[in-house]
Amino acid sequence: MSRRFLKSTIFLLIFIFSARAFANDDLFFENLISNNVKETEYSALIKTLSFEPVNKIISGSGSIGYITYKFIAEVEKVFKGLLNKQIEYYVTYEAGIKPALSKHSQIISLCLSQDKKLYVPDNGYRIDATDKLITIAKEAASKSTKNKNTCR
Repeated sequence: MSRRFLKSTIFLLIFIFSARAFANDDLFFENLISNNVKETEYSALIKTLSFEPVNKIISGSGSIGYITYKFIAEVEKVFKGLLNKQIEYYVTYEAGIKPALSKHSQIISLCLSQDKKLYVPDNGYRIDATDKLITIAKEAASKSTKNKNTCR
């Protein structure tokens, strides 16, 4: 076998496996969006405008363990839940992790607390939007389902 043939074969295999990984990533996000919309009380296409820390949660050792941030976002499209032009929502991070504003519109799925505040149930519920993911979110919102509710 020539060295050139071996290099070409290795390159082809790397390309095939890379393409497969991207396809798996796409499928992962498509399923995640669909399930997030079905399993939460509010989902929308948003553009986050600002955030600020509002609560520090002290650990048993007396140090700051978590910080809750309040985010303000412009609502571009509601998929599920109350129609709003702007929302306020909360995300809790481990201390030392500072949130960042995405430059992209995001699909967000939120829960409603007992005191009627919207919050992100974990960190997998804000995803940069693509046309395909927006279509999936719309379809998921239109389906009546009895799936598990992440919020309860």
